[in-house]
Amino acid sequence: MLPDRIEGVPVFWYQRVSSTMEIAARLLVPCVSGIVVADRQDAGRGRYGRKWVSPPGGLYLSWFFPEDATYTRHLLEIGAVCVVETLASIGCRGCRIKFPNDILSSGKKIAGLLVQKTGGRTILGIGVNLNTPAGEIGPYATSCRDETGHDVDREVFLGCLVRTVNDSTSRCRGGDDLCVRKWADLLLP
Repeated sequence: MLPDRIEGVPVFWYQRVSSTMEIAARLLVPCVSGIVVADRQDAGRGRYGRKWVSPPGGLYLSWFFPEDATYTRHLLEIGAVCVVETLASIGCRGCRIKFPNDILSSGKKIAGLLVQKTGGRTILGIGVNLNTPAGEIGPYATSCRDETGHDVDREVFLGCLVRTVNDSTSRCRGGDDLCVRKWADLLLP
């Protein structure tokens, strides 16, 4: 059974959706923050309306935050650093950020992020190629399985990511810009 909360954050699980961003924007729940996760997206989105290929085997989520939270202005940077740190924790070391929102491993895209503001919420969309064979995600992409040689448990990865983001946003509430400095250090030249 999938958990309905991870580290105190409500999680809404779906098998197949058009886009987790769309669900997060429409979800009317009385919580400050929550995560929408799908096994598959039919119309996953990237920047400039590009499509994010979302076959089974990846982690596709949209995490909504209150728009008035002080850290939301740096949510893309916080999210990118936290994804890189979580990837490193499962063996994908050496990942870098391609400005502004792609995460690369071995020169290929392994994850992407998107921030959207809608309906009084700031939504951080994250797609990570966990166990999807590279042939299903295109020639310029890779997956954690391809990089590490083993499958990655989606719920374990998500739990680690949630802890990392919660820790980073807590520090940013106090005005700490460590995450923004880390993001700058991880940018590809």
